Amino acid sequence: MILQDEFPELWHSIVTKEIPNDKIDEFLLKFHLEIINEIKLGNRTPWDAIILNDLWQIVISSGYKLNPEVEAYMLHLTEFDPDNPQHSYEISYIDAQNEPTYAGNLNDIEERAKELLYKLSGSRD
Repeated sequence: MILQDEFPELWHSIVTKEIPNDKIDEFLLKFHLEIINEIKLGNRTPWDAIILNDLWQIVISSGYKLNPEVEAYMLHLTEFDPDNPQHSYEISYIDAQNEPTYAGNLNDIEERAKELLYKLSGSRD
């Protein structure tokens, strides 16, 4: 899947910085949860879960500053292997509390995205 071809409006919004910097973390996580839901419904393949890698590269090159935990989440998706989920996420990343966090399947990835969204929304209260 090529992000620019499949989601041209999304791509344009990021490249032109239409999404405010303080909303980009939440935006990326919600978008990824939508992709995961489509995978679970059978509308996409598990390989589409790594679309956030392409999106992350565009976000970074567009000058956005990400929450360190969201950036770690997106970076860690490069380890996701739908064909061999038990070997995905073998290498831990460090979260804000310096604790290694592992995820081995789509449900674990989804749960981590939801945790981060909750944390981000709680920080605004």
